[in-house]
Amino acid sequence: MVVVSALVLATGLHASATTYNTADEARVESLTNATRARVGSKPLAHMPGLQDMARAQAVRMAQRGDIYHNPNLSADITALGVNWQMVGENVGMGPTVDLVYQALLKSPHHYENITRSNYTSIGVGEVNGPGDRVYLVQVFAQITPSAKSVVAPVHVTPKAAAVHTAPVAKPVVSRPAATPAPRRPDPNALLGGRVFTADLPGALPSTAHF
Repeated sequence: MVVVSALVLATGLHASATTYNTADEARVESLTNATRARVGSKPLAHMPGLQDMARAQAVRMAQRGDIYHNPNLSADITALGVNWQMVGENVGMGPTVDLVYQALLKSPHHYENITRSNYTSIGVGEVNGPGDRVYLVQVFAQITPSAKSVVAPVHVTPKAAAVHTAPVAKPVVSRPAATPAPRRPDPNALLGGRVFTADLPGALPSTAHF
């Protein structure tokens, strides 16, 4: 059985010592970017802070023996000190990472997270759990540089030779004040439910909940 779930929120956490499936984590990042390339979305950059979040949630799920979303997803990414606009999470468990990833692709909400064009960064965590199952977590984020980190270019205007002319009064043009962009008062959330083996190629029909 493969079980997956997806979460999106719009606008540091460290797991205890454990063994992560680093080869699988790198493989899932590569598979994700390959999927994005097929639909014309830009590749996601690996972000260690997001991987810390993903790994910590994978450990918690393995300890519980079930999948669930990180209830502190937005607080954890805020604690990283980055300027984020959207964060998403896919979680899943199954016998192999490839089967879990195929289940994510077959589920609309999880596929939407994987291919969402505005995301810029990713972190993947995976650990082994009870029953010879792997627990996989993908954390996606749209991150932009903060205003402090952006340095505006300095334009130097060359001095022209002085020309003495009579001053000419310039007309005064009244411009309306700029209206600031509205801010969302609360995060927007999209929660995907459990997806069973019916989402895998050739599997028997089953029930998916969203």
